[in-house]
Amino acid sequence: EYAARGVSEAVIRNRERELARFGIWLKRRKPTPKIEEISLEILHEYIKSRTTFLSKPSTCGVLGSLRAMGDYLVENGLWLQN
Repeated sequence: EYAARGVSEAVIRNRERELARFGIWLKRRKPTPKIEEISLEILHEYIKSRTTFLSKPSTCGVLGSLRAMGDYLVENGLWLQN
């Protein structure tokens, strides 16, 4: 989807890496939530754990990746809102 919109390869790779980190983080939670069960609290917990020692631009990258994922999930009916 990003490639079709002309988004650079670097941005695509960064988003992929961030979403992979989020997936690994989710898998470590017990019980592991399904994608439809991810709550605002879970997202806040991840953002807090991920961005504690990051610069402002890096933090914005994490938030941008999660926002894009949320938009995608809303468009595909898995989440009601982002």
